[in-house]
Amino acid sequence: MDRFFSVIMYILWTATIIAILSTTFTNFQYFDLNVLAGLLLFFAVINSIFMAVKKK
Repeated sequence: MDRFFSVIMYILWTATIIAILSTTFTNFQYFDLNVLAGLLLFFAVINSIFMAVKKK
């Protein structure tokens, strides 16, 4: 189960980086893409914090 959460975390961070890059390269024109990138970043950071606390 721990491996499953690690894979999900890496997929989430990959999707976050892609969304942030696509938002940056479109000069922040699309509001929905900006919101999606922000939400993905928020969930990725929260997930990383929970994974770090769980490891201790």
